[in-house]
Amino acid sequence: MDCPDEKSDYSHIAFDLDNSDFKNFTQKLINSNITQWKVNKSEGNSLYLLDPDGHKLEIHVGNLESRLQSLKSKPYKGLEWL
Repeated sequence: MDCPDEKSDYSHIAFDLDNSDFKNFTQKLINSNITQWKVNKSEGNSLYLLDPDGHKLEIHVGNLESRLQSLKSKPYKGLEWL
């Protein structure tokens, strides 16, 4: 197994947020000129951003269970279940 590569590593920390709070919360982050590292193409609303130290974060509507169910029904290319 190869070591994670900074350019292709998808590892990140995700925080769940209620759908009713997502728009206002993420708009405040965007207005603060955060750096986004990915555009959301997955289930539910998500904002992918870097913290000031460059750590990859995600603000997501839903939870781990809803994300896993979505991936089981529509896996992306190269997905490996461990």
